[in-house]
Amino acid sequence: MEKTNKFVDPNDRLYSPPPQKTRLQAFKTFLYNPEKGSFLGRTCSSWAQILTFYVIFYACLAGFFAVCMWGMLQTIDDNEPKFQLDSSLIGSSPGLASRPIPEAGREAVLSFSSNHQTWTGWDTMLLDEFLHEYQKEQEEHHPCDYAQHTIPCTVNVSNWGNCTPTNGTKLNSFCMFFKLNKLYGWTAQYYKDENSLPSAMPQQLKDAFKNADERRKVWLSCEGQRDDDKGILGPVHYYPDQGFPGYYYPFKRQKGFRSPVIAVEFENPKLDTEINVECRAWAPNINQDRKEQLGVLNFKLKFN
Repeated sequence: MEKTNKFVDPNDRLYSPPPQKTRLQAFKTFLYNPEKGSFLGRTCSSWAQILTFYVIFYACLAGFFAVCMWGMLQTIDDNEPKFQLDSSLIGSSPGLASRPIPEAGREAVLSFSSNHQTWTGWDTMLLDEFLHEYQKEQEEHHPCDYAQHTIPCTVNVSNWGNCTPTNGTKLNSFCMFFKLNKLYGWTAQYYKDENSLPSAMPQQLKDAFKNADERRKVWLSCEGQRDDDKGILGPVHYYPDQGFPGYYYPFKRQKGFRSPVIAVEFENPKLDTEINVECRAWAPNINQDRKEQLGVLNFKLKFN
């Protein structure tokens, strides 16, 4: 006996399966269904509702983001960083920088060509840009000394002695240029007397400190890293002095600010030989770490 549901009429079209359609017909129906008046599966009212929802949702999201950005920008000063010195990731000890820059760290060899009167084997454009920049005159610069100074102070390239460039960027001697990296708000501390000098400071620098008329400086030393390097490096001269004058600091984003530069001349090095050189910046508030190259620069020089 056939079982039937007394509540369902087998002939009712409501329960009959939908007519079979090809894929193309089904796709056309999806694009536009004339029976339901739907487009892409939704009626006009359904599309209006969902579009209204997303417009309101993204408008609120954009407004929330704008309020967050505004709040964050209120904590930022356009003229100075929020975190400075010890409260920042950079710290309170400026790094020592050189021109030219070894392109591959302390294992790189910087070669000086006497024929071309410049350094070779690295990006010479950086040195050219550096020398051109320091030879430009700017209205914001002022002549400074310890008695009276207005930052930014003038860096007088003519005081670089034998390292003063000719014809723009040509060098007549074996010269490198050193400066301290800019560190906002940093002010140098000074060694008060000979008893305050570190024991690791080279004797030549101790003698220079002893004979100096003005000791309020960040001192610089460059020498061979090992005893055999010291013997073939030859005499080293510093222009205009062996220290960065303290009156150039602090750096506070003054317009036209330039870091003071010490030009270092290697007078009579052994030619065609790799020489390991180490340069250090000396001040009570400058840390030195040879491994991290903090306050210290190690590189190899070769003079052709």
